[in-house]
Amino acid sequence: MLDSQKDIDRLRAEIVEHDRLYYKDAQPEIDDQAYDRLKVELAQLEAAMPEFRLRHLPHSIRGR
Repeated sequence: MLDSQKDIDRLRAEIVEHDRLYYKDAQPEIDDQAYDRLKVELAQLEAAMPEFRLRHLPHSIRGR
């Protein structure tokens, strides 16, 4: 697996985990600015490598 794909997978997993902590558990571990940086980083990687973009994206469903 390419490092870029690993980075994208890692960011997706982080975002999903932070969504769970924020929306389900009501116990966020990071502030909104840090969360937004994760989403921006993921969006930039996906824009640079559209072959790794998913149709159903966790970060495009919810926002803070």
